[in-house]
Amino acid sequence: MVLFSLAVSMPALINIGLLLFLVMFIFAIFGMSFFMHVKHTNGIDDLFNFETFFQSMISLFQISTSAGWDGVLAGLMNDQPPDCNATSTEDKPNGDCGNSGLAIIYLVAYLIMSFLVVVNMYIAVILENFSQARFHLHLLIPVVLLRGRTVGRVMRRARFSDCLSVRLSVRLSVRARNSEKRNVEKPKLA
Repeated sequence: MVLFSLAVSMPALINIGLLLFLVMFIFAIFGMSFFMHVKHTNGIDDLFNFETFFQSMISLFQISTSAGWDGVLAGLMNDQPPDCNATSTEDKPNGDCGNSGLAIIYLVAYLIMSFLVVVNMYIAVILENFSQARFHLHLLIPVVLLRGRTVGRVMRRARFSDCLSVRLSVRLSVRARNSEKRNVEKPKLA
């Protein structure tokens, strides 16, 4: 039943994955424009930084799993001159300092969008499809039993109260079939 609910929820999960990719794409572009030249300290290093698009996506994926976001925030909030060089050059207009206020707004907005909304939508879709699969399974039990297929196996999977009502309906249908067979007139041989 779990695999069935996962298979049914695949289109919705793909849509949510595309939505998460779109959110990550937008925040990666903003992260590159805001924090491209931040000095490598704390959670910002050679792999997790905002210097290129690919590295921005890797950093945002790490943050969306809620692992190491505090280190990234500490690296982006590095805006005091003893820890960074505030002199602007042609390729680094703000030096290699971060921006505390912008870093807090950026990461809080991204965490709310990705972790609290989109990632929890995955769980909601799977649970909703699981409950619908259970509901449809309980609706299909009497239909399968009335056709006379796999009675024992389905009875073991159903709940006890369902079994009582299904057994009663099976007995009534078997009696109705037997009485129809008796009432059919046999052709007389002359």
